[in-house]
Amino acid sequence: MNASTFRLLISLAAYLLLGMLPVLWILFTDRFRHAPSAQHYAVLFLIVALLGFFLFLPAISIVAAAGLLAVGLSRLSAQYALHGVTYRRRLEPRQLFAGDKGTFAVRLVNAKLLPLAWITAVDPIHFAALSGQTSNVMLRFSAGMEAGDGGEEALVNRTALAPFQALERTYEVEAIHRGVYTFGPVTIRSGDPFGFFPRERQLGKREEFVVYPRLYAPEEIGFPFHEAIGETLARQVLVEDPTLIAGARPYQPGDPLRRIHWKATAHTNELQVRVADASTTAQIMLLLNLATSRHVWEGIDPERLEVAISLTGTIVAWALERDLAVGLHSNGVVAGSDATPRISPSANPHQLTIVLEQLARITFAGRRSIESMVTEEARRLGPRGTLIVVTPYLSAEMAVALTSRTLANRVSVVYCGKSAAPVIPGLRLHVARLWNDSLAG
Repeated sequence: MNASTFRLLISLAAYLLLGMLPVLWILFTDRFRHAPSAQHYAVLFLIVALLGFFLFLPAISIVAAAGLLAVGLSRLSAQYALHGVTYRRRLEPRQLFAGDKGTFAVRLVNAKLLPLAWITAVDPIHFAALSGQTSNVMLRFSAGMEAGDGGEEALVNRTALAPFQALERTYEVEAIHRGVYTFGPVTIRSGDPFGFFPRERQLGKREEFVVYPRLYAPEEIGFPFHEAIGETLARQVLVEDPTLIAGARPYQPGDPLRRIHWKATAHTNELQVRVADASTTAQIMLLLNLATSRHVWEGIDPERLEVAISLTGTIVAWALERDLAVGLHSNGVVAGSDATPRISPSANPHQLTIVLEQLARITFAGRRSIESMVTEEARRLGPRGTLIVVTPYLSAEMAVALTSRTLANRVSVVYCGKSAAPVIPGLRLHVARLWNDSLAG
């Protein structure tokens, strides 16, 4: 066998080896249960390049050298893959009410010359479990939801980005349940075009989005607002204390000129009038009872609990629209803490937002009875303070506490339970009935 024949056979063997690479790749993957790594490819290309060099086969050497160069460039590109990558999220409107729909937009930017053949953004959603709800019935996205790395739900985006390209995707989001939803930090994954050298980085901080409890429209609820609140205030003389300024609101026809807030008017370029807190004789404190049964071990009725929370927010909104000073206290706790902050009565224009924020975060704890809270608030507000108790449950113990001599003519009860409202002599009891609900009257 002469030299030329030997070189021909070696060349055929080398080309056959290159042609068999796909088969070898399949066999390797099946044997070791994973694809060859970049190191495996680098070693293979190096061997083939050396083989071609020593056998004077330039075509094979060039192909192998190109492969080695591709692995090197892949490693270099992966090193800078996540440089200049930013991620932003935006919810409009920023605060939603349960049952509302909004838009959730994400913006992914590659602010560098290097293109990204693939990039994945995993934005996890954290939420506090309220009333036994699960995430799939609390916040609903039109698309993009998958299981995150920690098992939680996440908004996942997969795409490719050209140099200096920005990608924005908008989803429709429906707020099914009240609560506070926390997004982030987002995990960004990218790397070289072949996926040999993946890179991962977390961007941004956690960001909260609040879903307020649903507020009932007048046509949805048969509740005598004027009777339940008006009769309470009719027993008292409402005296505004001009030294207790709660804020300002737009001027309305009929407002006295002496109440014009000139400083606020100058800031807004619109005529504003002062809103004064009512003195202690006009303070209204809503007490929200989150217990739906006599004993804690009997469990919680999530439907009744949510009705009570929404009804409380509705009453607060109604009273604040009429410039009444309203506060809130409950026997629940704010999710993630051990206490429920007491919101003092006020007619401040921001009072409704403060109340709704707390109602969005609140959950039942079973640590305090509503009876003890009624006694405490009655003592704190003084003899002219007004108490309105919102409760989905009425017990004999509650009836005794609410009809005590110290609370005579100072407390009203708003009942929103499933069963028929009991008749309690000496207690002003008002029943809230949802027209699309089975509330008993």
